[in-house]
Amino acid sequence: MERTLILHYSPGKLTQNVSLVLTFQPPTNKALSPTQNLVAWKVVPMHAVKDSTAMDVASITYTGRLAFGVSREDVGNIILGASTVEMKVGEFIELEWQEEVPVWGIPSKAAGQLIKAKNDTPFKQNISMGTLQRVGSLDVYSPSFLWKVGSTQTAEADFHPVLKAYTNLGLVQNEFTAADISSDPIYQWNIPELGRVTNWSFAEATNGSYTITPIDSLVTFKASSFVRLAPHEPDISVASNLNWEESVPRHVVSDVFADVSSSLAAKGVTYYAEHYDKDRHRKYIVSQQGVTCEELSNTLKAAIFAALEKEAAMINGKVLGDKDFDLYWSITDEHGTLVYGADKEIIPVGSASWYYL
Repeated sequence: MERTLILHYSPGKLTQNVSLVLTFQPPTNKALSPTQNLVAWKVVPMHAVKDSTAMDVASITYTGRLAFGVSREDVGNIILGASTVEMKVGEFIELEWQEEVPVWGIPSKAAGQLIKAKNDTPFKQNISMGTLQRVGSLDVYSPSFLWKVGSTQTAEADFHPVLKAYTNLGLVQNEFTAADISSDPIYQWNIPELGRVTNWSFAEATNGSYTITPIDSLVTFKASSFVRLAPHEPDISVASNLNWEESVPRHVVSDVFADVSSSLAAKGVTYYAEHYDKDRHRKYIVSQQGVTCEELSNTLKAAIFAALEKEAAMINGKVLGDKDFDLYWSITDEHGTLVYGADKEIIPVGSASWYYL
């Protein structure tokens, strides 16, 4: 049951660096004390970058591969050097003492739906439960909970993956705490109810708090080469294939797309990112939020064209006069599948005053 959460955020809209701490809701444990040490399963740093207009993403994957670990504590309550064993629901395992070190035995089936680990060593052991994720040729262990398990005692867990998000708890990844977290999470996910890949917006509110909201659907509006039509010129083949962004100062290009994002926000369309694809086509990633593809397309086009008209007067150079501009465009979903329009369809913009350097 692998699930991936993709968080979209704007570094330029953060007033300070943020650490997003992800923890799991503690499992029930009937054999031990209900008190468990919470572990920072993942810590996602989000850095503030003043005046940046870029967007960034953070990806978190829950693999569903559960494991027990036995480890030593280090300075700062960090779980380090864990010896792990992968477990499945309904399995039991013993932690044995061999040559003065704890060693995991072989998992075996047990009755019920619990995951159990018995400490058969002569000493109390730090037994954790967490997840494994394949990174290259290695299985990386990320602990989620830690129990202090006495000799002959059993740690057993009925684990349902409910992931909670907090900000700026002061914890680092794999650090555990016995203290209660008094603040409410800014969001929580019931992992089994999610799709394989889901998109979320992380943002800082005006009061300094933080929010995570689902992005219902992501679509990409591909605004390919704005084409300058100049049929009377001898170099028509060159002119008609000219990318407009290479014809105007870069700061004007930035101003145009800043105006576009403002127009989108005014229309209630959330703007998440823009970037170039391999063909130098500018892409927008936006949330439809109940807006039809046609309405979204019209909003984007109107915003682009209005910004072009506004910025035209700022460019010094030869006046071409009123010429038509064409826009190659399409709308695709997050997988690149065409959902509206036609790839490279020519949409006449109408007349506009423009300058060519």
